[in-house]
Amino acid sequence: MNLEPQIRAAALKGLRQWCELVKDQAARNVPEGDPREDPDPLVDLAKSGHVRADGDGFVISFDTPYAAKVHEDLHLKHPRGGGAKYLQQALAQHAKDAQGIVATEVRARTARGLRKST
Repeated sequence: MNLEPQIRAAALKGLRQWCELVKDQAARNVPEGDPREDPDPLVDLAKSGHVRADGDGFVISFDTPYAAKVHEDLHLKHPRGGGAKYLQQALAQHAKDAQGIVATEVRARTARGLRKST
């Protein structure tokens, strides 16, 4: 039995799960907005994150007009919490988790495949 397609599918599933984890953490890292503003652009920023397939991997992005400015400008003040580099920090926080998440999916998928072939 050729398990390569199953292993590839499982690895991609695990990688997507990890990307979703990073995206969710990045949304929590986004600077907190001013509750007096309605609508609050930073709330929109936190909700704009998404993960999309791109070739053999995935792209995590936040797509509001000011997402890059908020992410890159280290001089902006964020007195209510959160801050610049919200996605970069999330990647660093969860980098150690990627291998385990992918491995868990691959083990589960190959175990099912091996049971079917016996």
